[in-house]
Amino acid sequence: SHPGVDVVPLIDVPTVCVLPKRHRLARRKTIGPADLKDEPLITIARKYPARIRLDKVFEASGVVPNIRIETGTSAAACGCSAAGLGVALINAFMASEYESPDLVLRRFEPTVPNSFGILKAHRPPTKALAAFVAALRKVALDQVGRHRLG
Repeated sequence: SHPGVDVVPLIDVPTVCVLPKRHRLARRKTIGPADLKDEPLITIARKYPARIRLDKVFEASGVVPNIRIETGTSAAACGCSAAGLGVALINAFMASEYESPDLVLRRFEPTVPNSFGILKAHRPPTKALAAFVAALRKVALDQVGRHRLG
């Protein structure tokens, strides 16, 4: 929060599990905390709000997550999962870039939301900015929508 900056909401996406196609959970449509008990997990670092929300979901479910790797990037999380080091839990928008014939995305339930927005100067938006935001929102939604989540 800064007095000279506004956030323009762009999209909200769920958290997904990223795992190798041959993983025992890859056939599931959704995966929850109980399914991940004792699974090695790859997550984003604790400093991120999405990670705090994810930790609260595990706590509420009574499952202690077996976090083996914490990273600051979705690319690293997906790379570790592709190497068989664990199940990555990241947002669907970033995960959609890494889905491949050998790596699948599965919806994590209960839903852990991730919000994306655009920072802009604190002043009335221009028509150009509104058109840019609308175009960017469409591209982002198309990107996430192209990928099967379960």
